[in-house]
Amino acid sequence: MPTRATTTAWSCRAASANPDQLRTKEEAVEFIRVFFEAGKPVGVICHGPWTLVEADVVRGRTLTSWPSLRTDLRNAGAEWVDEEVHADQGLVCSRKPDDLEAFNEKTIEQFAEGVPEGLQTPPRPADRGNAEREKKMSPHTLKEGQQAGASTHAVVGAR
Repeated sequence: MPTRATTTAWSCRAASANPDQLRTKEEAVEFIRVFFEAGKPVGVICHGPWTLVEADVVRGRTLTSWPSLRTDLRNAGAEWVDEEVHADQGLVCSRKPDDLEAFNEKTIEQFAEGVPEGLQTPPRPADRGNAEREKKMSPHTLKEGQQAGASTHAVVGAR
Protein backbone atom coordinates (compact mmCIF):
# COMPACT_ATOMS: atom_id res chain seq x y z
CA MET A 1 0.00 0.00 0.00
CA PRO A 2 1.44 3.44 -0.86
CA THR A 3 2.45 5.80 1.93
CA ARG A 4 3.27 9.46 2.09
CA ALA A 5 6.88 8.55 1.36
CA THR A 6 5.96 7.46 -2.18
CA THR A 7 5.72 11.11 -3.22
CA THR A 8 9.16 12.07 -4.46
CA ALA A 9 9.33 15.78 -3.62
CA TRP A 10 7.51 18.41 -1.61
CA SER A 11 7.41 22.19 -1.89
CA CYS A 12 5.72 24.73 0.34
CA ARG A 13 5.28 28.13 -1.28
CA ALA A 14 3.08 30.18 0.94
CA ALA A 15 2.03 33.48 2.41
CA SER A 16 2.41 33.77 6.19
CA ALA A 17 -1.11 32.62 7.09
CA ASN A 18 -0.89 29.30 5.22
CA PRO A 19 2.18 27.80 6.95
CA ASP A 20 1.01 29.24 10.27
CA GLN A 21 -2.22 27.25 9.90
CA LEU A 22 -0.50 24.26 8.31
CA ARG A 23 1.86 23.76 11.26
CA THR A 24 -1.15 23.24 13.53
CA LYS A 25 -2.26 20.18 11.53
CA GLU A 26 -0.58 17.02 12.85
CA GLU A 27 -1.15 15.17 9.56
CA ALA A 28 0.68 17.92 7.63
CA VAL A 29 3.54 17.98 10.14
CA GLU A 30 3.79 14.19 9.95
CA PHE A 31 3.86 14.38 6.14
CA ILE A 32 6.88 16.68 6.39
CA ARG A 33 8.68 14.42 8.89
CA VAL A 34 8.22 11.42 6.61
CA PHE A 35 9.78 13.33 3.71
CA PHE A 36 12.83 14.31 5.71
CA GLU A 37 13.28 10.84 7.18
CA ALA A 38 13.14 9.38 3.68
CA GLY A 39 15.72 11.92 2.48
CA LYS A 40 13.34 13.29 -0.16
CA PRO A 41 13.95 16.78 -1.58
CA VAL A 42 11.90 19.61 -0.09
CA GLY A 43 11.44 23.25 -1.10
CA VAL A 44 10.13 26.07 1.10
CA ILE A 45 9.91 29.80 0.57
CA CYS A 46 8.97 32.82 2.65
CA HIS A 47 7.17 31.65 5.84
CA GLY A 48 7.14 27.98 4.74
CA PRO A 49 9.99 27.05 7.14
CA TRP A 50 7.58 27.47 10.07
CA THR A 51 6.17 24.07 9.11
CA LEU A 52 9.69 22.60 9.18
CA VAL A 53 10.28 24.02 12.66
CA GLU A 54 7.07 22.38 13.86
CA ALA A 55 8.18 19.06 12.31
CA ASP A 56 11.53 19.40 14.13
CA VAL A 57 13.60 18.85 10.98
CA VAL A 58 15.73 22.02 10.81
CA ARG A 59 18.25 21.20 13.56
CA GLY A 60 21.76 21.17 12.10
CA ARG A 61 20.68 22.63 8.74
CA THR A 62 21.28 26.03 7.14
CA LEU A 63 18.17 27.83 5.87
CA THR A 64 16.97 31.15 4.59
CA SER A 65 13.43 32.48 4.98
CA TRP A 66 11.39 35.61 5.45
CA PRO A 67 13.55 37.63 7.88
CA SER A 68 11.05 37.49 10.76
CA LEU A 69 11.54 33.69 10.99
CA ARG A 70 15.28 34.06 11.73
CA THR A 71 14.88 33.74 15.51
CA ASP A 72 12.40 30.84 15.24
CA LEU A 73 14.80 28.92 13.00
CA ARG A 74 17.80 29.60 15.23
CA ASN A 75 15.82 28.56 18.32
CA ALA A 76 14.99 25.30 16.51
CA GLY A 77 18.69 24.58 15.94
CA ALA A 78 19.15 25.85 12.39
CA GLU A 79 21.65 28.34 11.06
CA TRP A 80 19.86 31.21 9.29
CA VAL A 81 21.39 33.01 6.29
CA ASP A 82 20.14 35.99 4.30
CA GLU A 83 20.45 34.60 0.76
CA GLU A 84 18.23 34.67 -2.32
CA VAL A 85 18.19 30.86 -2.39
CA HIS A 86 19.97 28.27 -0.28
CA ALA A 87 20.21 24.49 -0.65
CA ASP A 88 21.18 22.15 2.18
CA GLN A 89 21.05 18.35 1.73
CA GLY A 90 18.03 18.38 -0.57
CA LEU A 91 16.26 21.25 1.21
CA VAL A 92 15.86 24.34 -0.98
CA CYS A 93 14.69 27.58 0.60
CA SER A 94 14.25 31.24 -0.35
CA ARG A 95 13.30 34.42 1.48
CA LYS A 96 10.42 35.98 -0.42
CA PRO A 97 8.37 36.09 -3.63
CA ASP A 98 11.01 38.35 -5.24
CA ASP A 99 13.36 35.32 -5.02
CA LEU A 100 10.91 33.01 -6.79
CA GLU A 101 12.88 32.72 -10.06
CA ALA A 102 16.07 31.60 -8.27
CA PHE A 103 14.01 29.37 -5.96
CA ASN A 104 12.29 27.66 -8.89
CA GLU A 105 15.58 27.05 -10.72
CA LYS A 106 17.29 25.56 -7.65
CA THR A 107 14.21 23.54 -6.67
CA ILE A 108 13.95 21.99 -10.15
CA GLU A 109 17.68 21.20 -10.05
CA GLN A 110 17.45 19.59 -6.60
CA PHE A 111 14.23 17.70 -7.34
CA ALA A 112 15.72 16.36 -10.59
CA GLU A 113 18.72 15.05 -8.64
CA GLY A 114 16.41 13.21 -6.24
CA VAL A 115 17.61 11.91 -2.90
CA PRO A 116 21.18 13.09 -2.25
CA GLU A 117 23.50 10.10 -1.95
CA GLY A 118 24.41 9.34 1.65
CA LEU A 119 21.90 11.85 3.00
CA GLN A 120 21.77 11.78 6.75
CA THR A 121 18.90 13.56 8.44
CA PRO A 122 19.75 15.35 11.69
CA PRO A 123 19.10 13.33 14.86
CA ARG A 124 15.63 13.66 16.30
CA PRO A 125 14.48 13.44 19.91
CA ALA A 126 14.01 9.84 21.06
CA ASP A 127 10.34 10.41 21.87
CA ARG A 128 9.59 10.86 18.15
CA GLY A 129 10.96 7.58 16.82
CA ASN A 130 10.18 6.12 13.42
CA ALA A 131 8.19 3.17 14.75
CA GLU A 132 5.74 5.40 16.59
CA ARG A 133 5.27 7.64 13.56
CA GLU A 134 4.71 4.69 11.26
CA LYS A 135 1.79 3.60 13.48
CA LYS A 136 0.14 7.03 13.15
CA MET A 137 0.47 7.37 9.37
CA SER A 138 -2.64 7.20 7.25
CA PRO A 139 -2.46 4.58 4.49
CA HIS A 140 -1.77 6.92 1.58
CA THR A 141 -1.92 10.43 0.23
CA LEU A 142 -1.75 9.86 -3.51
CA LYS A 143 -4.43 11.44 -5.63
CA GLU A 144 -6.70 9.22 -7.67
CA GLY A 145 -4.86 7.99 -10.74
CA GLN A 146 -1.35 8.42 -9.30
CA GLN A 147 0.80 5.33 -8.95
CA ALA A 148 3.04 4.53 -6.02
CA GLY A 149 6.58 5.50 -6.91
CA ALA A 150 5.43 7.92 -9.60
CA SER A 151 7.15 11.27 -9.69
CA THR A 152 4.80 13.71 -7.97
CA HIS A 153 5.21 17.21 -6.61
CA ALA A 154 2.95 18.38 -3.84
CA VAL A 155 2.57 22.13 -3.55
CA VAL A 156 1.12 22.95 -0.17
CA GLY A 157 -0.25 26.34 0.75
CA ALA A 158 0.22 27.92 -2.67
CA ARG A 159 -1.41 31.26 -3.37
